[in-house]
Amino acid sequence: MMLGVKDDLKRLQRRMERISGFLKSAERKRYEDPNINNWVVELKDVMYDADDIIDRCMIEGRILLEKSSIHISGTKIEEDTQSLVESLVKEDNKKYRILGIVGMGGIGKTTLASNIYNHETIKNNFPMRVWVCVSKDFEEIKLLKDIIRSAGGKYGEAETKEELTRCLCSVLSKRFFIILDDVWEMDVWEDLLRIPFENAKANGKIVITTRDTDVARKMRADIHYVKKMDNDGGWEMLRKKISGDDDEEEEEISRLKEIGVQIVEKCDGLPLAIKVIAGVLRSKERSNLEWNKVLKSEVWSMSELDKELPGALFLSYEDLSSDLKQCFLYCSLFPEDSPLKREDLIRYWVAEGFVRSTQGNTLMEDVAEDYHRELIRRNILQPCNKWRGLSDQAGNYCKMHDLLRSLALFLTRDESIFLGDEQSPNTNPLSKLRRLSMVNAGERLEVPDVIKQQKCLRTLLVWSNYKTKMMIKNELFESLRFLRVMDLRDAGLENLPDSVGDLLHLRYLNVFCTDIKKLPESIGCLVNLQILNLAYCTSLHALPKAITKLCNLRWLRLEGTPLTHMPKGLGKSEHLNHLQGFVTGHDDRRDAQNDEGCDLKELQSLSQLRFLEINRLERTEPAGAPVLANSSFLRTLILNCEQPEDEEKAIAIQRIDKIYSELSPKSTHLQRLEINEFFGTGFPSWMMSPALNVSFPNLTNIRLFNCKSCPQLPPLGLLPQLKSLSIVRADAIKTIGPEFLGPRASSAATSFPKLEVLMLTGMKNWKEWSFGAIKTIGPEFLGPRASSAATSFPKLEELKFRWMDNWEEWSFGMVEGVGEERRGAPKLLPHLKELFLIGCRKLRALPPLGLLPQLKSLYIKEADAIETVGPEFLGPRASSAATSFPKLEELHFEDMENWKEWSFGMVEGGGEERRGAPKLLPHLMKLKLAYCPKLRALPQGLRHATNLQELYIAGVNNLKEINNLPSLKSLVIKDWSRLEHVENLDKLQLLRVRLPDSIETSTTDGDGQRERLPQWLWELLQNAPAAMQNLQKFKLTCSLLLLKTFLKDGPNWPIIQPIPQVEIKQHWHPDRSSSYVRYTKDPPTFEANVVESEESVD
Repeated sequence: MMLGVKDDLKRLQRRMERISGFLKSAERKRYEDPNINNWVVELKDVMYDADDIIDRCMIEGRILLEKSSIHISGTKIEEDTQSLVESLVKEDNKKYRILGIVGMGGIGKTTLASNIYNHETIKNNFPMRVWVCVSKDFEEIKLLKDIIRSAGGKYGEAETKEELTRCLCSVLSKRFFIILDDVWEMDVWEDLLRIPFENAKANGKIVITTRDTDVARKMRADIHYVKKMDNDGGWEMLRKKISGDDDEEEEEISRLKEIGVQIVEKCDGLPLAIKVIAGVLRSKERSNLEWNKVLKSEVWSMSELDKELPGALFLSYEDLSSDLKQCFLYCSLFPEDSPLKREDLIRYWVAEGFVRSTQGNTLMEDVAEDYHRELIRRNILQPCNKWRGLSDQAGNYCKMHDLLRSLALFLTRDESIFLGDEQSPNTNPLSKLRRLSMVNAGERLEVPDVIKQQKCLRTLLVWSNYKTKMMIKNELFESLRFLRVMDLRDAGLENLPDSVGDLLHLRYLNVFCTDIKKLPESIGCLVNLQILNLAYCTSLHALPKAITKLCNLRWLRLEGTPLTHMPKGLGKSEHLNHLQGFVTGHDDRRDAQNDEGCDLKELQSLSQLRFLEINRLERTEPAGAPVLANSSFLRTLILNCEQPEDEEKAIAIQRIDKIYSELSPKSTHLQRLEINEFFGTGFPSWMMSPALNVSFPNLTNIRLFNCKSCPQLPPLGLLPQLKSLSIVRADAIKTIGPEFLGPRASSAATSFPKLEVLMLTGMKNWKEWSFGAIKTIGPEFLGPRASSAATSFPKLEELKFRWMDNWEEWSFGMVEGVGEERRGAPKLLPHLKELFLIGCRKLRALPPLGLLPQLKSLYIKEADAIETVGPEFLGPRASSAATSFPKLEELHFEDMENWKEWSFGMVEGGGEERRGAPKLLPHLMKLKLAYCPKLRALPQGLRHATNLQELYIAGVNNLKEINNLPSLKSLVIKDWSRLEHVENLDKLQLLRVRLPDSIETSTTDGDGQRERLPQWLWELLQNAPAAMQNLQKFKLTCSLLLLKTFLKDGPNWPIIQPIPQVEIKQHWHPDRSSSYVRYTKDPPTFEANVVESEESVD
């Protein structure tokens, strides 16, 4: 460490801020003149170097507190250190003695203090050493807590100044040596720290660093002044940094001493500033003219943009703030057209330093989320409507348009490179690459030599093929010592080399879903590490103890990684705001001699938590106090445990009840709660509270999974913001009563006022809902006051019942033809859009779902007890103006083994539909009937579904005809052997048929040599040119013998010739290649591949 480094760093930071502002205002001008552009590039290099140096010095300052072997150069500072140490260890009768190290900013006060702090003599004489940074705008409470914590003490629930002062007095029980770094005001001593030090149980020495001599004097400190580097010394440093060991170069530079000294004067003698300016001058011509440009130039210009990039894109970029520009440009490091995960972007931006530090309770991650939203709002990033087919993940992903990505690549061509992408532009040879994104790095991770030689890479993203094994050599990290972001996710990586600990600037390390087996202990050296992703590393079973040294860790993911335990001490990472997969206890306590694993007490000090997931709660012990009392900003809480062995179950149940009672979240910000595999006697009291709405006013998402032993559900209807509720395998629940709605059920208040999604799954003993008859979900489900202004579930949009083994009846409590009840119907689930009834095998009848005014999708599957779907399914229609299923678009019936009749209300004994039938299903577009083997006929009223366009029928063997569906555009028929007649399909465009494979479906002609099409299909195709004039495509799956009849010399060739597109293929079999015939009418093409087999000669 150089003399005067701390205040010099602050001065350099201020100068860098001014330069940064200058660069921001000149971005547009830089492109107008290539020479100026090169100068800007170099100046940006200087800023990066300065940032790295500042970072390095801050790291070194922290390392000095831990290591005694750090060598600080400079004879004067070493002499001062020795003299001051000898003075401090002298015995005296005073309670405490204060040494004040005084000097201007950047002069080396903290460097000298660090040298003293780590001196072996100090370590040997003072059992308690504490270092705290006070700073100008200190907070009293935080400072007291910092001192107590650094001294090894605990302050528990103490929050006031008086409480913490008393705590500090008791903590100072050993001879202490305390450094108060960067003291600005006398108040910190007189009003805060003097009394606890005077009343301490032990005596000791205090060292302060300050710029203000009066502060030291008022504290009655012995004063030692630190002086700045003079101009001669500064010039000597500048000259040597530019010339290196080249004597001729040194002589040439010496002629520029006059202007060089002026540059040193601008740096105020700060060694670090002189070094980075030397980096600029090193590449310049050795002339007064060029050096004066560095000193005084304020001219910036702008060159012409790439002609392929519209100017409007650049205008949209120019309108962004400086921080948003950096965030936008960073997106170019992702492969083209790949989804960008919101969480990844936020973590990258924070790690790169694009997000400014915040005050108060707002995290940098929160600010980054605002940036993400703003980029989407400006249409620079495009949200994904679906991700891997899941609409509920859409909000987590976005994309960048390829032209915007090209713009970003163009603007970052001097700093970033994407390897493996053809759009990547060539880099400026004068620039230094800071960011590298690589696709398919191969078996050994190699960084191009040109980048390794520059030794200034800050970001390394590797998009790997998981199947490819990857190895990293120790030497690689020697050339990447300024790396801040390293993402190796999905790589076939088994080990990280020990040298990863040399990456002292590293903020982000991601080895998600790799084969890594062990992390080196050197990971504890990564004192700047903020983000560590170890999720789904299925070969990783233990973490190094050194992981507890990551004092700046903000985000840790461990879910899906089979850790036996976690080392104690994680609670020291007080900046943690995201902890996912925290494991309590140890897999085998007999093997836990050195470390029994973490307990819940580790979490008590993590006051910044926003996301917390705890695993294996059955292995820990009660903490004896509330665990999450300090986590007042918690937004997500996931609690997981595993079912105990039978012989330990009774004790385990008592223990788990106590544990969960201590896990009460004290955060009114809580938005998501998951309870998984809980086996206690009932949900904890904090979940059953009648004041649930007060405790959790912002809770929006709840999932209760496999809580088999809880006999009663919490009063979740009280939660004012609850939007999604999933209850899975709650085996002990037999009745859902009014307590589920909450104690307001008898008042005018609405239960579940914001609930949009409700999923009940696998509740095998559930029989009764609220006040209705046993085994009935009655009108109370829709609200105990269905006829009043207040209802339950007024916003529900998606409702799923799945595998409810004992549920027999669902009634809306309405009598057909009674107008009063019907008039209340619009209040019944007025916003429901999707309804799923799956695996409810004892449900005997369907309620009048046709009354639901907004229902768009209805799925009914495995309802084995239903034999008839009659007019009650539509609901009572007192007048012909009523419409059943007014908004339904999709209707699915699947695996209904005993379903025989489907009627829309035929008059008994007559042949005409009842009045009002024409208003059935006016918006139905898709109907699916699959494997309902006893269904005899489609309802005649289906012809009134005038918008029906898709019909899918499979395995409905008792149906014999399809007709009177004039609006149908797509017809799919599979595994249907008894179909006899299909007609009136005037608008059909796609016909897809799969004939049964296992039974005889066709006949042979007189000589028995070939198969024929089923009669209904032959007639349909034969009449296609006249009856199906819109038919565009015919697809058939059949036997090989039948396929041959469609060859050009076959009997069925003429009937497919008029069809624009035909595809016929043989039934698939794993032991053979399938034959096929493909034909298009325009342009005329014919392709056939007939593979003879034993089947073909039968």
